[in-house]
Amino acid sequence: MNNGDDVSDVELEDPARFDWSKATRGQHAARGVRVTLKLLREAYGKTQVELARAAGMNQRDISKLERRGDHLVSILRAYIQALGGEVEIVATFSDHRFILAMPDDEATHPESVDRGHAGPHV
Repeated sequence: MNNGDDVSDVELEDPARFDWSKATRGQHAARGVRVTLKLLREAYGKTQVELARAAGMNQRDISKLERRGDHLVSILRAYIQALGGEVEIVATFSDHRFILAMPDDEATHPESVDRGHAGPHV
C-alpha cells in the first residue's frame, strides 16, 4: 500500500547532493520527514557493506533490516549510529510530544532524562 509516504522507490542520482524534497515528494511535516532506512543509507552515500562494517554487522543483516517492518531499538540504533546519527523515539499525543528515555540513555546521558512532570500526570 502506497499512501504517499513510502519513498523506497526513489532513485538517487548523486548521494553527495541529495535532494530531500524530491525523495519525500515535498511532504515535509512539522515533526520531520518520513524516510526508509535504505533511503537514509543511500543519502549518506554508504553501501550495505560499508554500513555493515561500521555497525558491526554483516551485509546480509543490513539487507534484512532495510526490508523489515519491525526493528529492535538496539539494532536500529547501531544502524543509525553507523551513519553518524542518533535515534530518538517520540511519543506524540494531541497536546504533547515526549522523547522516550531508554534504559541505556540514562546510563550514558543521565542529564538528558527529565524525571519531573513534562505533561499531564507523567
